[in-house]
Amino acid sequence: MKRVITSIILAGLLLTSCGNASITTESSESSVETVVTESSESTTESSSAEASEEIPSESEDESETISDSSEVTETESSISASEPDESSAQTETYKSPFSSTVHTGDIDFRSIPDDHKKWVYNATFTAIPFDLQSYVDNNQDIDEWAQSYDWQISLQAFIEDFGLTADEIKNVLFEQETSFPVDVTPDEIDILCSGDQAAINRTFVSEYAALSETGDIYTIFWLGEHTAEDYKAAELTADAIASAIENCQTLGIEAVDAYCTQAQTALTTFEAGQ
Repeated sequence: MKRVITSIILAGLLLTSCGNASITTESSESSVETVVTESSESTTESSSAEASEEIPSESEDESETISDSSEVTETESSISASEPDESSAQTETYKSPFSSTVHTGDIDFRSIPDDHKKWVYNATFTAIPFDLQSYVDNNQDIDEWAQSYDWQISLQAFIEDFGLTADEIKNVLFEQETSFPVDVTPDEIDILCSGDQAAINRTFVSEYAALSETGDIYTIFWLGEHTAEDYKAAELTADAIASAIENCQTLGIEAVDAYCTQAQTALTTFEAGQ
């Protein structure tokens, strides 16, 4: 289940390096307990003479309780990373988290045993300051918004989708007392609100990806799947490619190392042709 309570989210998905960012909602433990209690009382009140006909089987009772609990926890959702087993309804509302200037390769990042948010942008880009969430002040809308982006939410998408201006954001984050430290700077807010995707990419590109001279981002997975000729056509530099490979290799992830090896082979050819 992709909805998790806020205490987990504050420690996870939207927590920046300084500890900021996540929606706060109250858990509904008492409601869940009521569901379980009512189910138990209902079973107890059934007469023994009619047990075979009227008392639901263990599997049926469990199914009913889970269904009721799901209704109770519907309001508990927070901005959270989705699990791979997406429901059909979720898939239908899913928005691509990337612009046309991002080239990810033919891979689902969630299949890599590591933080799948970091392969394109850095942690500042993928974290939403807590006080900015509070400023929007509609938890349910934010929850639904986060779910529509599946696992790769971003500060840029949050700003654009909720129609926030640079002045509004800077007033909330820098001109008032905030609940948590903020990593993003006023200059970065201006860039995020500029509409200049190349500038945004240059500012927030991940250390595990390569940035082209045109401001496009190429992940290590794209690099591993393409050739020296593709690198040239993409206007990538040898330094950018080498840096992405080196940084990814330091992670020691076997699945990623395979792409690093392939990218290194293509890079050698690329450098020989320059």
